[in-house]
Amino acid sequence: MFAHQFLNELITHDFDFSNDDELVDYYVSFLKSLTLKLNEETVNFFFNDKHKTFPLYHQAVKFYNHKEPMVRTSVRTITLTIYNSTSCY
Repeated sequence: MFAHQFLNELITHDFDFSNDDELVDYYVSFLKSLTLKLNEETVNFFFNDKHKTFPLYHQAVKFYNHKEPMVRTSVRTITLTIYNSTSCY
Protein backbone atom coordinates (compact mmCIF):
# COMPACT_ATOMS: atom_id res chain seq x y z
CA MET A 1 0.00 0.00 0.00
CA PHE A 2 2.85 2.43 0.80
CA ALA A 3 4.80 1.70 -2.36
CA HIS A 4 2.00 2.65 -4.73
CA GLN A 5 1.76 6.24 -3.54
CA PHE A 6 -1.80 5.55 -2.38
CA LEU A 7 -1.24 7.22 0.96
CA ASN A 8 0.30 10.32 -0.58
CA GLU A 9 -2.72 10.65 -2.84
CA LEU A 10 -5.02 10.27 0.14
CA ILE A 11 -3.00 12.75 2.18
CA THR A 12 -3.07 15.37 -0.57
CA HIS A 13 -6.72 14.91 -1.52
CA ASP A 14 -8.55 18.25 -1.64
CA PHE A 15 -10.97 17.86 1.27
CA ASP A 16 -13.34 20.70 2.11
CA PHE A 17 -12.45 21.60 5.69
CA SER A 18 -14.24 24.97 5.65
CA ASN A 19 -17.39 23.95 7.50
CA ASP A 20 -16.49 20.67 9.15
CA ASP A 21 -14.32 20.77 12.25
CA GLU A 22 -14.94 17.08 12.84
CA LEU A 23 -13.39 16.27 9.46
CA VAL A 24 -10.34 18.33 10.45
CA ASP A 25 -10.06 16.34 13.68
CA TYR A 26 -10.22 13.02 11.83
CA TYR A 27 -7.82 14.15 9.13
CA VAL A 28 -5.18 15.44 11.54
CA SER A 29 -5.57 12.30 13.63
CA PHE A 30 -5.00 10.25 10.48
CA LEU A 31 -1.86 12.26 9.67
CA LYS A 32 -0.63 11.84 13.22
CA SER A 33 -1.13 8.07 13.18
CA LEU A 34 0.80 7.84 9.90
CA THR A 35 3.56 9.97 11.34
CA LEU A 36 3.89 7.76 14.39
CA LYS A 37 4.66 4.86 12.02
CA LEU A 38 7.66 6.66 10.55
CA ASN A 39 11.09 5.18 10.92
CA GLU A 40 14.26 5.05 8.85
CA GLU A 41 12.68 2.55 6.45
CA THR A 42 9.19 4.04 6.02
CA VAL A 43 10.06 7.73 5.79
CA ASN A 44 10.89 7.39 2.09
CA PHE A 45 7.40 6.06 1.34
CA PHE A 46 5.97 9.46 2.15
CA PHE A 47 8.34 11.44 -0.03
CA ASN A 48 6.96 12.46 -3.43
CA ASP A 49 10.02 12.03 -5.60
CA LYS A 50 8.32 13.45 -8.68
CA HIS A 51 7.61 16.82 -7.04
CA LYS A 52 10.38 16.65 -4.42
CA THR A 53 7.86 17.23 -1.62
CA PHE A 54 6.89 15.60 1.65
CA PRO A 55 3.07 15.71 1.58
CA LEU A 56 2.61 14.42 5.11
CA TYR A 57 4.49 17.40 6.52
CA HIS A 58 3.10 19.90 4.03
CA GLN A 59 -0.51 19.01 4.76
CA ALA A 60 -0.02 18.98 8.53
CA VAL A 61 1.47 22.47 8.74
CA LYS A 62 -1.62 23.87 7.05
CA PHE A 63 -3.35 23.40 10.41
CA TYR A 64 -0.60 24.93 12.54
CA ASN A 65 -2.76 27.94 13.49
CA HIS A 66 -6.08 26.12 13.74
CA LYS A 67 -8.57 27.41 16.30
CA GLU A 68 -8.78 24.06 18.08
CA PRO A 69 -5.91 23.52 20.58
CA MET A 70 -5.89 19.73 20.12
CA VAL A 71 -5.38 20.14 16.39
CA ARG A 72 -2.46 22.51 16.99
CA THR A 73 -0.96 20.07 19.49
CA SER A 74 -1.28 17.21 17.02
CA VAL A 75 0.39 19.28 14.31
CA ARG A 76 3.30 20.01 16.64
CA THR A 77 3.61 16.31 17.40
CA ILE A 78 3.56 15.51 13.70
CA THR A 79 6.25 18.04 12.84
CA LEU A 80 8.53 17.00 15.70
CA THR A 81 8.14 13.34 14.84
CA ILE A 82 8.93 14.00 11.19
CA TYR A 83 11.99 16.05 12.13
CA ASN A 84 13.14 13.26 14.42
CA SER A 85 12.56 10.60 11.74
CA THR A 86 14.43 12.51 9.07
CA SER A 87 17.31 13.65 11.26
CA CYS A 88 19.34 10.61 10.25
CA TYR A 89 19.55 11.89 6.66
